[in-house]
Amino acid sequence: MLKRFTIVVVLAFVFFASQPVLFAQTPLNAPGGLCVRIDRQQLYASPTIKLPEAQLIILDKSGSMSDPSTTGGTRLELAQDVLRQYITDMPNDSLLGLRTYGIDGSCVETELVYPIALIDRPALISVIDSFYADGKTPIADTLSYIPSDMQGISGVKEVLLVTDGQETCGGDPVSVASSLDDADPDLAIHVVGFAIDDAQAQQNLREIPRVARGTYIPAESQDDLLQALSVVIRVPFQAYDLSGAPVGEGLSNRTTLALEPGNYLVDVPDLGINDVALTLVAGRGTSLYIDADGHQAIIENDGLCIAEFCPDVPLPRLTIGEGGRVTLGDPRPVRVRSAPGLDGQVLTELDLGEEFDVLDGPICLDGYLWWHVRNSRTEGWSAEGVTGNYYLEPWP
Repeated sequence: MLKRFTIVVVLAFVFFASQPVLFAQTPLNAPGGLCVRIDRQQLYASPTIKLPEAQLIILDKSGSMSDPSTTGGTRLELAQDVLRQYITDMPNDSLLGLRTYGIDGSCVETELVYPIALIDRPALISVIDSFYADGKTPIADTLSYIPSDMQGISGVKEVLLVTDGQETCGGDPVSVASSLDDADPDLAIHVVGFAIDDAQAQQNLREIPRVARGTYIPAESQDDLLQALSVVIRVPFQAYDLSGAPVGEGLSNRTTLALEPGNYLVDVPDLGINDVALTLVAGRGTSLYIDADGHQAIIENDGLCIAEFCPDVPLPRLTIGEGGRVTLGDPRPVRVRSAPGLDGQVLTELDLGEEFDVLDGPICLDGYLWWHVRNSRTEGWSAEGVTGNYYLEPWP
């Protein structure tokens, strides 16, 4: 009987006239987010970290996977490259299985193409090489096969669903995930959204891990996908105040701790890391990052970290130091405020398609993620969007 089991589902403005405006500060009682992120190479290299014993990879090869990827090939070709690399990196004694969906244009076809067994790299790569993109996206139906795929396996079970789109076959993946969670308290379901541009699709997918003790991870590139697979490796961390009193604990690459602003110490025992000092700022995400060589860095504006407990906002896409514009699809005005939050004075509105530079952010306040933006006529704070809809987007 296996004691531990991991399922991996891969598919997959503020107007300034001639006078300056004084920006108000985020309320001091707004929580900050604390995260720990570890590079996948460091996870695999460390002898003290236990890798998953068994995995089931379920690859989305629906028709949309034939769309172009960031590498110049198709999304499916990128996913195939990731799987080949992932299989190459796995220990020889790994137990691995492979399931796919997106077969001959059907909503009901899903196939276990490689039942869970000791890894056979040539056989697995041969199967992966044969894939082509076709069909719809029956996520709910695919998730319903999890109990049969892991029949006879006990212990911790983790599902990582990586997909480039939401359910297209009329199923209810959230309901299925909730039922699986109720039936098995050792099960967690994670979702990797692969190259998802639609905010509503992203929001629908984020609901799956919310009901099943999981995490949503966005991915755009080969490195993103490879890193996302490492979420199945459980690496605990603990946070303490400066007196040494524990204030929270979680899992690296998975958990966001919401804590009052202030100074904290972080331990990652499995990597021998102790008493790393960092400062949480109201409304912002701060992460301890450990790179492939084990070096430590503090990320002071980690948008993904803060977004995890900023209710129902689309995941941040803007980046400090880069450009953006008002999205073209929503005619409602984008207000520019003197400070982040709805209490900030409305100074002006941005026009559809109007471009700007990103100076700071994101700050979570009043149910929005706020960015400090500037162009030739305006400077201030604007909200990035709401559930299912972006107001602002990266540009170019």
